[in-house]
Amino acid sequence: MALVTLQQAKDYLRTGTPAGHPDDAALGTALAAAEYVILEFLSPTAEVAAIVAAWTPATAPPIVPQMILFQTGEYWRFRGDDLEGGGPRRDLDRGDLHPLVVGALRRLRTPVIA
Repeated sequence: MALVTLQQAKDYLRTGTPAGHPDDAALGTALAAAEYVILEFLSPTAEVAAIVAAWTPATAPPIVPQMILFQTGEYWRFRGDDLEGGGPRRDLDRGDLHPLVVGALRRLRTPVIA
């Protein structure tokens, strides 16, 4: 189950586009990627991955959906089609997450999450 909906991402990014807009597929892909890397970052062991996989929009720590939205915005803004060559540099050892996301989520990582 997704922790953030496409409509929530559109509202967060203030796209103002109606449902079924041609950008929805690309934004949905950015949203799915952001959620994937964040949940993967929070799941360093199988035991913790089971806890994280059980989260729903109602049970996930509030910072998690917020950081999914933030990271979605990063992926949306830096899609690789900018003239400067792809946006900011990232530490690939952290799943290419924005440093603010890593800092905000660090307190949820093992052993704290259990």
